[in-house]
Amino acid sequence: MKINRNLNIIKNEYIKNVVNKTSIAFLILAFIYASLVSKQFIISGQETVTFWSYLYNSFSNYGLFTIFLIVNATKVISTEYESGTIAQIAITPIKRSNIILYKFIYILSFSLLLMLIHVLIYSLVGVVKFGNTIFDYDGLLYIKNHVETVNFVNLTILSAFSMFIDSIIFSSLAFMLAILFRKPIAPIIMTFVIWISGAVFNVVSNGTIIKKLLFTSNIHIVNCITGNGTVSGNGFFISLSILLVYVLAFLIIAQIKFCNTDIRNNMN
Repeated sequence: MKINRNLNIIKNEYIKNVVNKTSIAFLILAFIYASLVSKQFIISGQETVTFWSYLYNSFSNYGLFTIFLIVNATKVISTEYESGTIAQIAITPIKRSNIILYKFIYILSFSLLLMLIHVLIYSLVGVVKFGNTIFDYDGLLYIKNHVETVNFVNLTILSAFSMFIDSIIFSSLAFMLAILFRKPIAPIIMTFVIWISGAVFNVVSNGTIIKKLLFTSNIHIVNCITGNGTVSGNGFFISLSILLVYVLAFLIIAQIKFCNTDIRNNMN
C-alpha cells in the first residue's frame, strides 16, 4: 500500500507534466527539427553520412531536450508551491523524504523517456534519409588530431549515455533550486546561466584543483572516447563519478531543505 502511494507520485507527475498540449507541441517541434538537420547533412555535401553516423551526430542537438527537461524538473515542485497543493501533500501519510525522492525518480525516468524519444525521432528520420546504410556500422571520424575508423554504433550508445548524464546533472540542479526558491523563474534562469557560463568557470579555474572537481568541466564524458577527454582532464570513470556525486549532493540538499521547512506556515 505504501509503495503504491509512492508510485502514485510518479504517476501524477506524468499526468500533470507529460500528457498535455505543451509536450505534444514539443515532440512535433523536435521531429521537424530532426528533419531539417538531416537536410543540412545532405546539403553540406557529407557523402560519407550513414544512418549510424547521423544518429551519432544527432546528440549534438540534444540541448533542445535538456531545456525541456530543466523546465519540467523545475515545475515538478514550484507549481506545487504556486497552486498551494504542497501543503496538502505535506500532510499526507507519505514521508516528506519520499515525496522528494519519488519526484526525483520521476525526473530520472522522464529523462530516460526523452532520450528514447530522441533516439526514436532521429532513427525514423535516419531510416527515411539514410536507410540504405543502416548496416554500415563503421566510418571515419576525426579523433585526437587524426582520422581513424570507428564503430558508430558504439559511439552512438556512448553519446546517448553521456547526454543522459548531462541532462540529469542540470535537471537535478534545477530541481534543487526550485525547492530552495519555491518559484519557477529564478531556478530556470540560474540553471541556464550555469549551463551557458560553464566555459567561463572552466577558464577561471584553469590550472587549479577546482577545475578537476567542477561538474561543468566534467560533462560530455563521451569526449574521453572521441577526443582529448573532458575539460577537467579527468578520465571517463573519474568524471562520471564526480558527476554522480553532484547529483547525489543536489538530491541531499533538496531533501534537507524540504524536510526542514514549515510548509503550511511558509507558503510565500
